Amino acid sequence: MIKTSINILTKCPFTADPKSRLGDLLTKDERTFISKHMILNILNETREIKDTSINLWVYPNYNHIFFKNIFLDYKINLVSQIGNTLNERMSNCILSESRKSQNIILVGSDIPSLNKNIILMAMEFLEKNNYVVGPSRDGGFYLFGLKLFNEDSLDLIKNNEFIQIKNLLDSLGESYKVLQTLKDIDIKEDLLFI
Repeated sequence: MIKTSINILTKCPFTADPKSRLGDLLTKDERTFISKHMILNILNETREIKDTSINLWVYPNYNHIFFKNIFLDYKINLVSQIGNTLNERMSNCILSESRKSQNIILVGSDIPSLNKNIILMAMEFLEKNNYVVGPSRDGGFYLFGLKLFNEDSLDLIKNNEFIQIKNLLDSLGESYKVLQTLKDIDIKEDLLFI
C-alpha cells in the first residue's frame, strides 16, 4: 500500500467550459490558456514530492492530446472523474484511493499559490492527525487530506464550506490541522491575487 496519494482535480480546459465565471472578462481561449497553465503549475509543484502516487483526475475525461503529453512529461496517473457533481467526484476519488493509499490528499488545480511546501506540510500534519484542510478565501477549501478512510470522510466533503467541515470535525472529536488560507481563481476579482 502506498503511504500517500496526491490527487489533483481539474476540468479539461478543452472539452469543458473552463473558468466560465470569468467569461465576461476573458475569451474562451484566454480562459483555456489560464486553465492549462494552472494545471502545469500544480504538476510542477508536485513532481518533486517523493514516495507518493500523483494522480490527475480530469473532468469529463483526459482524451485530449494535452493530457497525453502531461502523462509522458510528468509520469503521473491520469484518471477520469466519475460523478455528476463535484462532491460525487471527490467521494469517488477518495473511495478509489482508499484501497491503495493510507493517506489521501485532494487539491484543486486552480490555486496559483499552492506550492510543494504547503503540500509537504499537509503530509506532515497527516502523520499525527486524521485530517488536514486548506481553507480558501471564498469560504471553501483548496486541500482536503485524510488518514485511514472511514464513512465520516465522505460526510465531510459533502460540505463545500470550510467552516462546516471544521464544525463537523470538532463535533466528531477528530484530530485535524488547518493550513494557511489561499485563493482559488473563480471570478475576475480573484485575478487580483495572482
